[in-house]
Amino acid sequence: MDQKRLEACYLEQDHNCAESILLEANEVWDLGLTKEDVKLVSGFGGGFGCGKTCGALCACVAVLGRLFVTGRAHATPDFKELCGDFVRRYEAAFGGTDCAGLKACHAVEGQRCLLLVERSMTLLEDFVRRHRG
Repeated sequence: MDQKRLEACYLEQDHNCAESILLEANEVWDLGLTKEDVKLVSGFGGGFGCGKTCGALCACVAVLGRLFVTGRAHATPDFKELCGDFVRRYEAAFGGTDCAGLKACHAVEGQRCLLLVERSMTLLEDFVRRHRG
């Protein structure tokens, strides 16, 4: 992860948490995504706009799909368990998975959830490294 690039994406370019994670993941793993493709996760930001599941978490799971699914999810051995494992690790690292609760604990005035987004990306990188070998 390039922390400065991620920070610029999130704060200066005003992308939401999910978009920022996906854009950084695209750089890290050369996913071949276009700016238009990133719109697929735009609605995840702000916990689907209503404080539900964290958009950064949702984008991380989307990246896992791109990196680990072969053909389709149901035909990819252990993919469901892989996602479950990541979500449990995310919850343990941040104390929950819902945007509203995470925002209350991790948001900083003037930076929104930057630290959570950065830590989410680090968690994703470590997780992928561990599972890809």
